[in-house]
Amino acid sequence: MRRIHRWDIARYLLVAPISYVGYLIAVKTLRYSNGDTREGLLIAKQAYLEAPGYLWSFYVHAFVSVLVLVLGLLQFWPRIYRWRPVWHRWIGRSYVLLVLLISAPAALWMSRFANGGYPSELAFGLQALLWWGTTALGWWWACKRNWSAHLKLMLYSYALALGAVSLRILAYVTPLLIETYPTETYIGNAWLSWVGNLLVLEVLLALGLQRHLQQRFFQG
Repeated sequence: MRRIHRWDIARYLLVAPISYVGYLIAVKTLRYSNGDTREGLLIAKQAYLEAPGYLWSFYVHAFVSVLVLVLGLLQFWPRIYRWRPVWHRWIGRSYVLLVLLISAPAALWMSRFANGGYPSELAFGLQALLWWGTTALGWWWACKRNWSAHLKLMLYSYALALGAVSLRILAYVTPLLIETYPTETYIGNAWLSWVGNLLVLEVLLALGLQRHLQQRFFQG
């Protein structure tokens, strides 16, 4: 019987909250399928409904990003890579194309209408640009068959994608920990949701996460 590595335990512990919050995001996203613009987040966006491209970018980003989160999570499951490498490649291509052509551009356009004004707009805009850039570089390194660089860039890409999950978690947690005005809380969460993810990833990389994944993917 294969010994369970501490990184495997950490991964299983992370999958549970990511999957649960992702499920909640998916359920809430389905509320928008009826086209009612008085649902969920759109309630606070009534002033922007007539802005060029806003509703299109909102619906596209909301629905496609749920799929992106699922595809990204599957990519870091070594068993899929070793069992069906072709699945890993096609799932990866789907993730990359959805991010580069749909999700990241839509997120960038939506950032122009973020609550909280310029600080929030800058936070979400920068997140979208970094998400697009890390994903594009990750794919480029895969084409160059530099698997170490590819893995690291895709870890960054998915950490940025998980900003959507972190933002929802922070929306519940932050008011319990500190007392600020709603606008200040939202601005802080807009930055912490993805900057915090990158900082956590840096710590995990320093502890050997990339080395462990490379061993699991390529050595079994």
